[in-house]
Amino acid sequence: MSFQTPASVPPKRNLLVPHKRSLLPVNSLHKQTTLNPSATPAEIQFRRPVFSSVGEDAEKKRQEDDAQEQDQTGISQRTGGEEVVRIEFDSSQAPQPFLEPDVLERIRERQRQREKEALQNTASRGTTDAPGAGLDTEREIRRRAVQTEYGRMAVRGRMAVGMIIQLRHLYRLQLPLTRFPLIVAYSTKTASKMPPRKRKSPDSSHTEASSSAKRTNTSTSNGQLQQQNSQENDINAPHHGAQQAEDFGIVLREFYPPEMSNARCEAYNNGTLPRPIEVLNRAYEETENARKAISPQNAVVHWFKTDLRLKDNRSLKVAYETAKQNDIPLICLYILSPQDLTAHLRSPARVDFVLRNLEGLKKGLAELDIPLYMETQEVRRNVPGRVVELCEQWGASNLFANIEYEVDELRREAKLVKLCCDKGISFEAVHDTCVVTPGALESQQGRQYAVYTPWYRSWMTYLHGHPKNLDVVDAPGQNAGKARTHFKDLFDSEIPDAPENKRLGEEEKQRFSKLYPAGEDEAMSRLDSFLETKATDYGKMRSMVSGQHTSILSPYFAAGVLSARVAVAKAKDANGGYLDGKNAGLASWISEVAWRDFYRHVLVHWPFICMNKCFKPEYTNVEWEYDTDLFNLWTQGKTGFPIVDAAMRQIKHDAWIHNRNRMIVSSFLSKDLMLDWRRGERYFMEQLIDGDFASNHGGWGFGSSTGVDPQPYFRVFNPLLQSEKFDPDGEFIRQWVPELREIKDRKAIHDPYGRGAGAVAQKAGYPKPIVNHAESRDRALKRYKEGIARDKP
Repeated sequence: MSFQTPASVPPKRNLLVPHKRSLLPVNSLHKQTTLNPSATPAEIQFRRPVFSSVGEDAEKKRQEDDAQEQDQTGISQRTGGEEVVRIEFDSSQAPQPFLEPDVLERIRERQRQREKEALQNTASRGTTDAPGAGLDTEREIRRRAVQTEYGRMAVRGRMAVGMIIQLRHLYRLQLPLTRFPLIVAYSTKTASKMPPRKRKSPDSSHTEASSSAKRTNTSTSNGQLQQQNSQENDINAPHHGAQQAEDFGIVLREFYPPEMSNARCEAYNNGTLPRPIEVLNRAYEETENARKAISPQNAVVHWFKTDLRLKDNRSLKVAYETAKQNDIPLICLYILSPQDLTAHLRSPARVDFVLRNLEGLKKGLAELDIPLYMETQEVRRNVPGRVVELCEQWGASNLFANIEYEVDELRREAKLVKLCCDKGISFEAVHDTCVVTPGALESQQGRQYAVYTPWYRSWMTYLHGHPKNLDVVDAPGQNAGKARTHFKDLFDSEIPDAPENKRLGEEEKQRFSKLYPAGEDEAMSRLDSFLETKATDYGKMRSMVSGQHTSILSPYFAAGVLSARVAVAKAKDANGGYLDGKNAGLASWISEVAWRDFYRHVLVHWPFICMNKCFKPEYTNVEWEYDTDLFNLWTQGKTGFPIVDAAMRQIKHDAWIHNRNRMIVSSFLSKDLMLDWRRGERYFMEQLIDGDFASNHGGWGFGSSTGVDPQPYFRVFNPLLQSEKFDPDGEFIRQWVPELREIKDRKAIHDPYGRGAGAVAQKAGYPKPIVNHAESRDRALKRYKEGIARDKP
């Protein structure tokens, strides 16, 4: 695929990107560009791959809305499987590019050689020409250097559209347009060497604060903005909007500090603050020799957390093998922390699902003579100490557990490594959750990926080169060491009760037990059934919200009842041994499961997203609304937008909704209602049975355009068009919005008040739309543009 500049493009200034001065890097794409010398002003059309839709828990990247929606949102024209974007830049404001010194030096060296030869010829011939006559001036040297550098990049084929500029302006050379192209695209290598833009000096007549005030179009005084900017530049200070976020229920101050400043996010990015995974790795490095000196004693312990399965559980397998080799018992442990459940926003449905799976897990382990000891630890910070106490009580000097990648969990594990070591216990945390360990994949520049498409290509390449990553480990065998004799009481351990604030009613318990039966056998049965009956058509049907076209395995993934390795390995087998290619539906489903890995990769490398911040901290500057009444109407499914209301009512009843609907309602909350998306993120976690922080945050980041690899902020889902496309006959709406069941017209069901069915809807008590979509869209575009235009703190 190559970038082409169409010669037929008329010279008009029609900018379809939000910022005229933005330089629009193309993520790790190395392309060739054909330049049009006659084009004026600089205009270029390029093609980029359309992202595949996000995993079953996040189908986002497909961006497959119909042409009507695309025309309405003013984003793109589509051709086949590509998205065509036309971009036009005002070159008068482009920054100076960077010329590699060796290019100029080589040309100057040739110039000096020519001058020397000219002088020798002059002396030998006795000519009257002045020395150096006819040789190149410095201006000519620089012009040729520019041509040489551009030619080098074009030949290499390493050009990414990093800048679109006019060379006359950039080099301050009066070059004839017919001799030199107006557009230059910098290679990734060259662009990375560009000098930083100069900041205005502190004594500039226009202060940074006043500039920010103009950009945000607010009435805030310069002094207030200066104070705000000063606060934002302090990594230890809270964000200027921290109190508002707390009042709206975004930050749980019972457990966490106020929202951090954007500068603190940057401190994680630039290494000033260590990432939690780095703290854990350092703890292992510092205790390596001491842990190696520890030998097994009376027992080995495996600590269950979000890995409630026997098959393909790597930590459990290592613990079992260690116990077997030393002929000592294996003991399994599960600790329920009510404070953790509250702090991590676990839904009552998920807590119930976990407890039901513990029953099956206990039974399966008991058949192998392996005890599962369970208890409740009220205070979350006491959990590491309690784990150490139990190991000492049982005489266990080896503790194993699978790594969880959230910030709290990584910090807990780092603390536990040292606590255990001090007590003569070796604690080993095992990478198990992901098919490919987070951080294992890097770009050619040695950076972590922030875009799914290149990351997925790297993920796929890695698996082709490391097929053992898909090896499924067996469940443990019969326990050794006479466990029933030495640890008889542990076999009588009871399943913990759900905390009072996480309990379901009896009707809800029965409903969820039928919707989501517990156990590994159920998970495997669902997987097999999906692969046999639905997977081949998955690519075509996965976004349809009426009917059942997805696997609904997300609750089992979230609780660790089913491993991603098993799912991918089985899908590969069903696809004739192919991970990609062959059957499009199966290959597509594998790519969706990969999203789960990707979001954990993001979580590990950008840990501040676990701390009530978005992946792009500057989006914190967007002016959100904090209207509790609007939020309640959204949660109750009373917005007057049928597809939104149907989805929100389903989540209350089923504790699950289709990912297409997750996209629709998240976009509606953040862009139509302009409410802070983080409150919606919290609501989902508190309702969903498959609530998984990494995937949930990634989904909301996409829908609100604040996260990693999101839809552009100027792409606003039109609820009506989404409804017509993905529930064309209105079956899903009629199922969940009984007020509209009497509307038989397949068009009116999507917009009763706008398509002649208002009387029926009003009589049934269905509300009118609470916002005007077109007006809300305009407001959202304005708010986003103003918010991100502010300087990053």
